[in-house]
Amino acid sequence: MTIGRGRPGALELPAEIRLAEVTGSATFLHLLLQGGRHLVAHLPGTQRFTPGETTRAYIDPAHVLVFDKDGRLAGTSTAEVGRHG
Repeated sequence: MTIGRGRPGALELPAEIRLAEVTGSATFLHLLLQGGRHLVAHLPGTQRFTPGETTRAYIDPAHVLVFDKDGRLAGTSTAEVGRHG
């Protein structure tokens, strides 16, 4: 995922930055998407973001994992889960 600038073929998601958690080696960026959905982006390195700021998140569809309301990986078989971790 990238923030603010995407690559061809990436999904573009307008978002509001809610929280940026900097761990030293990574930044976990909590985003509020249009429609009230939440997304947490794991970004490499220390990055600065301002809560309340609007941005665009760009996601490569090949790197998306979706979970159902019970926390299970949605839309995959058990065999596929093993390949993705």
